[in-house]
Amino acid sequence: MPTSWPFEKRKAVFITNPAPGPHAKANSIPLRLILRDMLHLTVTSNEAKKGLMQNTIMVDGIIRRDSRFPVGLFDSLVFKETSQSWRMLLNRDGKLHLYPVSAEEAGLKVAKITGKTLLKKGKVQLNLYDGKNLVVDKDSFKVGDSLLISVPELKIKDHLPLAVGSAIMLASGKHRGEAGTVVDIMKERAIVKNAKGEVVETLTRYLFVVGKQKPAIKFPEE
Repeated sequence: MPTSWPFEKRKAVFITNPAPGPHAKANSIPLRLILRDMLHLTVTSNEAKKGLMQNTIMVDGIIRRDSRFPVGLFDSLVFKETSQSWRMLLNRDGKLHLYPVSAEEAGLKVAKITGKTLLKKGKVQLNLYDGKNLVVDKDSFKVGDSLLISVPELKIKDHLPLAVGSAIMLASGKHRGEAGTVVDIMKERAIVKNAKGEVVETLTRYLFVVGKQKPAIKFPEE
């Protein structure tokens, strides 16, 4: 079990692995475990499976029925019948955690650009960290930047560049889960000032831009 999962080790012999999908195992948790062990809405795995077959649970605005589907970092989880919504984030201990958000917040997502592909007629495909792809006419984006998009429509609401002053979350490394502001960028390394006012040095690839001067989505006060 990844150290990012918020479950007690050695409490059970086996645990459900996420199905192959948009997120790596360390950055996601299967829906079955979310319903049973995080939200405590079911007691058994079979109950979780039956609940998913009711077509009422959405991840990033899309109905999901697979109990092993991975819900990953910055994904939104919405129950259609009750309008309850959560977002998967990292806490300061580097553990994945679900935080309640409004329905309006659940319709937005921050997505990091991990690659670009040049298409015909000058168009560019932006490859996002969660497997999504967007085609744009004008290439003003860089790998490492983030986009504020609507889900499930995948419309770009804002461009969040990786630059000095940008609001970030550290998505990996020993400071995983900490939020802060970029102080300096030196090719593969960056200087970040965290929420406690401490200055730390980390790898640029660990940075996940979440806003310009402040986060573009709601973060919990903790």
